[in-house]
This record gives sequence, structure tokens and C-alpha cells, in this order.
Amino acid sequence: MATSFRGGRGRAPSIAPGSSSLRMMIDTEDPLFQGMKKLKIQGRNLTAVPPELFNLSELEVLDMSPEREACLYYKLADVPTAICKLKNLRILLLDTNDLAKVPGEIGLLENLERLALSNNWLSSLPPEIGDLTQLKSIHLANNKFVHFPAAVLRCTQLEFLDISDNMLQKVPKAIRRLTNLETLMVFSNQLRGLPDEICDLVQLRCVWLGFNKVANLPKNFGRLKLLDWSWHYTSTILNENPLVHPPLEICKQGADEIERYFAMLGSSADRMLYRQEDDTAEDLQAMGPDADAVLSSRQPAAVTMGTPQSGPSTQRSQQPQQQASAPQQQPQQPMSLDINPAAVRLLRRGSTSDPSFLQQLQSGS
Repeated sequence: MATSFRGGRGRAPSIAPGSSSLRMMIDTEDPLFQGMKKLKIQGRNLTAVPPELFNLSELEVLDMSPEREACLYYKLADVPTAICKLKNLRILLLDTNDLAKVPGEIGLLENLERLALSNNWLSSLPPEIGDLTQLKSIHLANNKFVHFPAAVLRCTQLEFLDISDNMLQKVPKAIRRLTNLETLMVFSNQLRGLPDEICDLVQLRCVWLGFNKVANLPKNFGRLKLLDWSWHYTSTILNENPLVHPPLEICKQGADEIERYFAMLGSSADRMLYRQEDDTAEDLQAMGPDADAVLSSRQPAAVTMGTPQSGPSTQRSQQPQQQASAPQQQPQQPMSLDINPAAVRLLRRGSTSDPSFLQQLQSGS
């Protein structure tokens, strides 16, 4: 059956697949990917990737994601292992398909910088994803992740990570390995808190924590000096969390006030705040088959191995206790911000990973 393909500037008529006809559709003038050789595959009857595609070794951008509701009839259920032939690929957009797994061969795309897998059915990633040493942006939102994918922790060049709209209960302490991370989107999960190790990521400019169960921020959260806590433009969104420590009024005053608040709590903070257990052997097993190797290689040990328990590993959430010497705080109303939904969708589907794009998020239009 004929399948339509198009470049970035307009539609092409339906054509029979072939490497020569596909090559004719390569676009080099898409303003989002300036100077890069891009191919967008689009067709309502598309259920498999044309084999001829893998002869286009010059491709730098491959987009197989629908961009409108009308295009949702084509959804890929499998990515061929031959994807590894596209050695020059820098951007791979596979979001909004029917993928329940991705092949480990993606890890052979040594030049890949952006990988978009949002809006699929993924519950794990292959260990080979950790071999993407040039990867700067990965989009995993709206999938089926219950455990943080360990392979991501090896992608130490990451600047942008979106794993929102999943079922995560825990962010591992080994998140500290992602020292170049600037944007972390974990909203709409089941997080009860964050490990203090997240405070080592001093390049963070944007952290989205909304729609979780977070009552307390880590006591060293004030180290994240690049976060913008202002009311009119906040890169840290906490709405729909039962936040107690610190109160929103303190957060809005910035990192220095957050540090001052926790200093006032003093030693009582250790008893009052959420404390996450060290990543145990069971945690690592849950994160994936390569987790143990991930966390014992390339960098100094990021976790302390605990003693495996007979049952599932659990988190320990310390409920805030009222101390005579500590500030008495009432639970705050969730912070609500006016966010531009269209801008959020564009950001999350991989159209941009530049944190400056967040300036559009509070636009009313």
C-alpha cells in the first residue's frame, strides 16, 4: 500500500516507498533543525518502517511522530533493529506511537543527541541506552514507568530529562551522576519526596514537581541557585503537592531564603523531613538488569548497597513532627500557575529542549 512521506515544508503526494524517493523527501530547511538533514514519515496507513529508510545513512533527524490528532491512525508498534545503520542520526522522534519496547540497537547511534519516546507504553529501557554518550535530551513522559530507568543514569551529558506522567515512586540517589542536567520534569508521578543528592545538580534551572505527594523539599535544596522561584516566572513548579517545609512563601523568595529556613530548623530537620533509604540491591534490580553495573562504573560509587530484604523494598517517609524549637507551619495551599498548554506540549514532544523556551509557558495565548 502506498505510504505518504513529507519533508518539513509541505506535503508530498503518495508514493511507493524506495530509497531514491525517500531521499528526495529529505528536508534541510526546517527552522527547528537548521542545516540538518531531516525526514518526516507520515501516513495514516503506516504500521511499519520502510526498509529502504535504513539506506539513508546521511539522515540526521528522523521524525516518526504524529503532530496532529488527524494523524494518530499511524502508530508504530516496533522499531526495527536496523535503526542502528543510521550512524549520523542526531535526533530521533518516536513519541505518540504504540511502542512497548525499543531495541537495544538504538544504543549504537553514537551521535544521537535527542531521543523522544513520550506517549507510548514503555515500562523499561534497554541497558544499551546508557551507551548514548552524546545524548543531551530524553523525553519519556506518559509511559508506564514504575521504576526509574537505570540506563539513563549513564547518559552523563544529559541536560533535559522528562519522565513526567508515569508511576514513579522514587528518584534514585544516583541521579547525582547527571551533573549536566538543567531541566528535570517529574510531575504527575507518585513521589513522596526527593533524595538530597538531587541538590548536587547545581546546573538545574527548571524542576517540575507538581502533582506528586511531596510535603518536604530536601534540606539542601537551597544549593540550586539557578532555579527561578519568582511568582511571575517560576521554573520550579510545586502545585498540587502538600508542601509544608519550606512553605511556598519562603520558596518564592529564592534559594537564600530556603537555606535560611532550613538553618533555622537546625538538627530537627533531620527528624522532620523526608529521608530516602539508600538504593538497595532490590532497588537496583527493579531499575533494570544493568543497574548494578551502571552504578558501580564510570564514576565513584553513587549509592550504598543495602541488605536485600525478603519483601519488596520500600521508601521511608518521615512525617513532619512539631518541635518546640522549630518554626510552626501550617500546610500551604497548592501553588497554581497559569501555564500555556500548547507550549508545554511542544516542549515535551521534543520540539525543543532549550530551557529558555520555558519563558513562553506563562503566556496566556
